[in-house]
Amino acid sequence: ASVLAKAVVQQVRDRNRVVSERKLRHGSGKGRAVHVVFEDRPENDFSKFFTTFQKNIGCADETTDEDDNKVFVSAVGRSFYEQCLPDNSVDVAMCSIAAHWLDINPKTPVDVVEKTKHAYWLYARQVTMGVDSSTSIQNGFQDLPVCAQKAADDWECFLLRRTKELKIGGTMVTLMSTGGTKQGDNEIDRAFQGFAGSIVRGLLAAVDDLVKEGKFTQKEGQAVNCYAYARTEEELKKPFTESTSAVSKAGLKLTHYKPFGVPCALLPEYQHGTLSKSEYCRRVALSLRTWSYHLVYNALSMERSEEERRGLVDVFYNQVAICLDRLSSPPALPYSLALLIMQKCNIIN
Repeated sequence: ASVLAKAVVQQVRDRNRVVSERKLRHGSGKGRAVHVVFEDRPENDFSKFFTTFQKNIGCADETTDEDDNKVFVSAVGRSFYEQCLPDNSVDVAMCSIAAHWLDINPKTPVDVVEKTKHAYWLYARQVTMGVDSSTSIQNGFQDLPVCAQKAADDWECFLLRRTKELKIGGTMVTLMSTGGTKQGDNEIDRAFQGFAGSIVRGLLAAVDDLVKEGKFTQKEGQAVNCYAYARTEEELKKPFTESTSAVSKAGLKLTHYKPFGVPCALLPEYQHGTLSKSEYCRRVALSLRTWSYHLVYNALSMERSEEERRGLVDVFYNQVAICLDRLSSPPALPYSLALLIMQKCNIIN
């Protein structure tokens, strides 16, 4: 998201430079200011954000031109399933690979929490049926309809919150992790199948191994939950294709949809012999760690010390690499994504 924010800021800066030149020539003209608002969970480290994000989008420019440096950054500590900014106040909204996480909060019904806690694992297993099922997830496929409905409700909620914030004519750009198309025979489906294979063969197998070895308790193994859902193309488009949906009635239109697969960057090095099999598997495990660390850490008992919990997380990802290395052909780690561009339009009654 910071890359796109930087591009928007640069566009405004370029315009401001033109205005400044006009002002020098004609004595009139005023540059525009840019207010970049970052939303994240309130428990996250905003001090780190302010020192990195502002630099990434160019706020640290040492310029004497006042019009060229009217970039202001602030943060909102809220869930994106809440309204984060005033009505009709946003020109451009951006969300990058985040809205697949489901909204689990104290008001979520207990049965929904229980049935959706393994949503991502279940969907991953469904598209890799040739893989042995993890003992940490027992017979959960009957819960998939509940997971799908929860994901649909959350997607609608997310879109309606952003629609309220957008100005008429405002644009939202969203990059989504997607579960493909359910056709199973195209680039996007194959990418998700490869990613799901890495999850089932790596993460879930490592959970089982550590439970069997006694390093994780049974309760901890079952607590490695993933409240996320990889929506299909049909599920992502549904709020826009149904004229009676709340999203359509609110005036949000889907103007562009592009699914694409991002191939595993490590696989060519392994295939060409640059990386050994064990090193390749270690790096794939590290890639999985970047987004799944909190799932493992939060599953460990609070009765353990901080040092012990962090040490066990390291042990866990070492085990992921071992699990992948056991396979005759380790799975790749591609990503299946979809780019959605939306615009808020006037509602004509």
